[in-house]
Amino acid sequence: MLDQAAAFLLEVEKKGLFEAVEAGLFADVKRLRDGGRGLAGVFLKDEAYQNPFEDELRRRLGLKSRRG
Repeated sequence: MLDQAAAFLLEVEKKGLFEAVEAGLFADVKRLRDGGRGLAGVFLKDEAYQNPFEDELRRRLGLKSRRG
């Protein structure tokens, strides 16, 4: 089971997440990058949008803040 999981993750890494989703690697569910089911509920974030949990999560993971 672990070997299968590792092989799957390597394939996702090789393809990239979006291509892996488009190819249906996750539970045989295919989703286009620029269309398909659920697209109507997707919208761009405003420049002033701020997720109150993002800064703390980035700090804990050692990631650079998006705000500079």
